[in-house]
Amino acid sequence: MANKYAVVGSPIEHSKSPVLHRAAYRVIGVEWDYQAYLVESGQLADFVAEMGDDLTGVSVTMPLKEEAFRFADEHDRWSQATGVANTLWRPELATWFSFNTDVFGLARAISENMDERPGSILVLGSGATAKSAVAAAISLGIEDIRVWARNGAAVSRIQQMGAGLGAKIRRERSLSAARAAGRLVISTLPAGAFAEHRRELTAGLFGKAIKSTLLDVAYAASTDSAAKAWAAQGRPVIHGIEMLIWQAVAQLRIFVNGSPDTELPNEAAVVAAMRHDLESLEQA
Repeated sequence: MANKYAVVGSPIEHSKSPVLHRAAYRVIGVEWDYQAYLVESGQLADFVAEMGDDLTGVSVTMPLKEEAFRFADEHDRWSQATGVANTLWRPELATWFSFNTDVFGLARAISENMDERPGSILVLGSGATAKSAVAAAISLGIEDIRVWARNGAAVSRIQQMGAGLGAKIRRERSLSAARAAGRLVISTLPAGAFAEHRRELTAGLFGKAIKSTLLDVAYAASTDSAAKAWAAQGRPVIHGIEMLIWQAVAQLRIFVNGSPDTELPNEAAVVAAMRHDLESLEQA
């Protein structure tokens, strides 16, 4: 098997994964091929078949994360718990393993950027990334976890997931009631959702001075985003790029070492190269 890797999803042109992975490969000293491919919902299995035996690993973005979980033969703990996979890897041709490194990415983004573990957390949204955010909070030992979303059935599934992990997840039906609940707010709303629901979100979340930190996973540059509105009021923000970098680090651990728990031998240099190349891309 050749070492061929891919990032798949739709849309895909915004993906920064090729920049991150190629920067890492340069530091690690491997000549692996990593490309972005547009793959629509329902097309993942066909894509893998078309790529053939050379395909070793896949980074998975929306809308394929739940499809990737179903596609895999074996699952890591967090993929199994959430029913979500953002990483596929096969050390041998016969078996595809799924991982959810978004959980690691979110947990590391929080721990690296907050002085102390938050006692409470509010998650906005109920999709695949919201599941990962709740799982990340559980992994950090946060006991007060709340979710705000319009989709009640999806929130119920998150609550069931939490129960399976020994945690009680509370649904917040009103943003006004929720705004003081979370010492950390994680917005998993897709890019553009803040602009679409600006009035409701602004009234609900920004109506009173609170000390919460916001982690906005929508890392794409935008003139109208929750992160920018939060920062404009002098409140601390953790940029979604932090999650993106650390979930990629976990993917690299899998591709290089076979486990997301085993650090790369030169991990600090890898992370520095990732940050450098991302900054260069933004300045270009």
